[in-house]
Amino acid sequence: MKDEELNLEKLKSSRIKTKPGDIFVFRPKGHDYYFGRTISVDAQIGGFKDCVLIYLYNAHSKVKDKIPELNKNNLLIPPIATNYLPWSKGYFEIVGHQSISKNDLLEPNCFYSKIHNAYYDEFGNKLDKAYEPVGVYGLSGYMGIDVKISHALGLNIAPY
Repeated sequence: MKDEELNLEKLKSSRIKTKPGDIFVFRPKGHDYYFGRTISVDAQIGGFKDCVLIYLYNAHSKVKDKIPELNKNNLLIPPIATNYLPWSKGYFEIVGHQSISKNDLLEPNCFYSKIHNAYYDEFGNKLDKAYEPVGVYGLSGYMGIDVKISHALGLNIAPY
């Protein structure tokens, strides 16, 4: 798949690594800006270390500098583990920073492993059951994130 076929617009690429509390925007083509937050940069999900754990919210605005309320109970999709490519490629653009409080976090963050038929937290600890919303116990690249956002918004999936 070519980058220009993705549903996400390229915004502003950055070599600055995101840190916990960073608020960023992403924009599906033809839509408002949607907001996300970096929760952690040391998650261990699906055998990968130092993953970036993010929340993508069902909160949007016509302008990227007007940050709406970001509520853990209003996620567009379940938590995602990724790398720094969505920022360096320009699909995510940092627009602010707010310290993360306990009230901002899902407890626990929950991810499902098909391989193990089990649920884990972001540090690889096995959970006793599913805690909604349940993410995928693996690393999602920017193209996989594009697919997840597209599903959530009812957009056609970009061709592979």
